[in-house]
Amino acid sequence: MNANQIAQLIGLATQGYINYQLESKEVSDITDALFKLAKDQGIYKETQAALREFKVRNYEAPANG
Repeated sequence: MNANQIAQLIGLATQGYINYQLESKEVSDITDALFKLAKDQGIYKETQAALREFKVRNYEAPANG
C-alpha cells in the first residue's frame, strides 16, 4: 500500500464515524492499525500529508464555491 491508499482508508473510516456507520472505538482501531502500517512501511509522514490532502478535497468547501 502506498501513502495515498492508506490516507484514503483513514479518511473513509473517519467518514464512516461521521455517518454513524462505525463506532468511535472501531474507527480508532482502524486508524491506529493503518498508521502503524504506514510507520512499518516507512511512509508515515507521506501518509499524514496525503491525509491532509484527502481532507481538503473531501471535507472543506471550495474557496471559489
